[in-house]
Amino acid sequence: MRTARSASMDRGKIAAVAIVLAMVVVGSLVSPSSMPTPGLAGWDKLQHAAAYFVLAVVSFYATETENYKITVVVFALGTCVELAQAFVPYRTASLLDAAANGFGVAVALCVVWCAQYVRDVRKM
Repeated sequence: MRTARSASMDRGKIAAVAIVLAMVVVGSLVSPSSMPTPGLAGWDKLQHAAAYFVLAVVSFYATETENYKITVVVFALGTCVELAQAFVPYRTASLLDAAANGFGVAVALCVVWCAQYVRDVRKM
C-alpha cells in the first residue's frame, strides 16, 4: 500500500524528470543565437552529451524501470528531437549531435551501474 509520503515523493521524481525533459527539449529547439556559447571547439557536442546525461541520470533514479529501458527511451527521444530540428527554420538536424546525445546517455548508464555496484559491494 502506498502512503501519502511515497506518493508525494513519486510526484517529486516525476516533476524532476519533467523539468529536465522540458529544459532539454526547449533548449534543443530554441534559436541557437539566443543561447550563450563560449566559442570552444566541440562545445555544442558537450552541451548535447551533458543534457542527455542529466536527463538519463534523473530518469534512472526517478523510476523503478530497468535501466536499459530508460536508456532506449532517452536515446530515442534524443534522436527524435534531433530529427525535429530538421523542421525548425533556424536549426539543423545532425548525426553528430545525435551521437553526442547517445554518448551522454551511455556515460550516464555507466555511472549509474558503477554507483549501483559500489552500493551493492558495501552491503556485503
